[in-house]
Amino acid sequence: MPVHLVATSTITFDAPADRVWKVITDTAAVKEFMFGTDLETDWTEGGPIAWARRVGRQTLRG
Repeated sequence: MPVHLVATSTITFDAPADRVWKVITDTAAVKEFMFGTDLETDWTEGGPIAWARRVGRQTLRG
């Protein structure tokens, strides 16, 4: 039987909403704050968001 796990999280930022949105959607900023990972998403409501990083010959996604 397959297991489908969903993680959720809530955080409050001390910054204007437009600045927060810019940082989480800007690929260069994502690389800086998420330890060099690439952001993978289509930004559809309820759609997946994943971070990927190449390690050796493997690509790790989470």
